[in-house]
Amino acid sequence: MKYLSDLLNVAIQQEIRSQELYRRGMEIVTDKETKVFLKELADEEVQHEKLLVNVVENGLYDLNVAVSDLSVFEPDEASHGPESLAFKPEWKMEEILELALKREFRANQLFQAMAATTVDQELKTLFNKLAEEEINHHRAVEKKYNLHKGLMGPEN
Repeated sequence: MKYLSDLLNVAIQQEIRSQELYRRGMEIVTDKETKVFLKELADEEVQHEKLLVNVVENGLYDLNVAVSDLSVFEPDEASHGPESLAFKPEWKMEEILELALKREFRANQLFQAMAATTVDQELKTLFNKLAEEEINHHRAVEKKYNLHKGLMGPEN
């Protein structure tokens, strides 16, 4: 059986790996605007990590609530684990953004699952807010990706 505390630990690791992705991306890309974009995302993921660590460490909430849908654990372990950060020197912006899209979508799913699992209204609100922030990240990355691929004009 897995608990909310387990899901929180998965989410914390996801946030850390996303920070690493964005920092690695900053090393690879040459476009100054994109470096700033990636730094902003990395900084926001640091804040998410701090919030989650605080929830775990402050002991104010019951984190021993069973997670009913264990499938939420599978994608992280199967397709988004640490090996996903095995960058290659020849990686271009496209590969970085594709992985970022996966990570942001996955983070949104995790926070939605956490909100659905908790019985504490304050935690539910926090997790829903984080889910919304992650989907906003996904949209921003998707826009950057589409601009990069020439699928939309810069005025969009």
